[in-house]
Amino acid sequence: MSNERGFTFIEILILSSVLLFVFVGTGQTLDYLVKSNRHQSLLWDAGELGELVTLELLNMYSSSPELTEGNHVRYYDSQKLQTQGPTFFEVNWTITDNKPILSVKEIQLTVKWREGALDRTTAYITYR
Repeated sequence: MSNERGFTFIEILILSSVLLFVFVGTGQTLDYLVKSNRHQSLLWDAGELGELVTLELLNMYSSSPELTEGNHVRYYDSQKLQTQGPTFFEVNWTITDNKPILSVKEIQLTVKWREGALDRTTAYITYR
């Protein structure tokens, strides 16, 4: 009987398999957490942008062209700065006069953005 110390090939193979499963599982979890964090960050930014545009519309004079009945659009970059053409966020709003009652405007506002291969949207309705 030999008195050698060390691990056998089978023990090393089993340990390698276990570590492989642990690392693969950890990698997938980290990937999911990064994507989830990015989604929540974009959702937060879209919510802030929607709130800012809504407050701006509520504080405008009634004669402002952006408060006329119909559809309106603005574009914003990822830093929430307004741009001339499509970039990152697209803010659309529809003004409907005399809804729900006379002399009241309904404002339906949506913020759209692209996240990977998916189009995302958040929506708001308010009255002025």
